[in-house]
Amino acid sequence: HNGPPPLPSADGLLTWLVLTATADQHVGTGELEGLVAAAQAHRVPRDRVDALIRAALRGQLDATAPEDPVEAKRWITA
Repeated sequence: HNGPPPLPSADGLLTWLVLTATADQHVGTGELEGLVAAAQAHRVPRDRVDALIRAALRGQLDATAPEDPVEAKRWITA
C-alpha cells in the first residue's frame, strides 16, 4: 500500500514556509517568530532563516510546495 508522500527535508520545509511568509513581499513580526521557531525545531540556524528571507524577497528562492491543504498541514505539523 502507498503511504503518504515523504516529508521534505528541514531546509525544504523552511524554504516553503519562507516563500509562503514572503508572498506579500513583507515578513511581519508574527511570521518571523513562526519561521524562527520552525527553524529551531528542525535545528536550522537563524542565519539560514535570514538568508532564505532575503533570497525570497529578491525573487531568488524556489521550493516544492505541498500538493494540497492536507499535505500542507502534515508538513507544518511534522
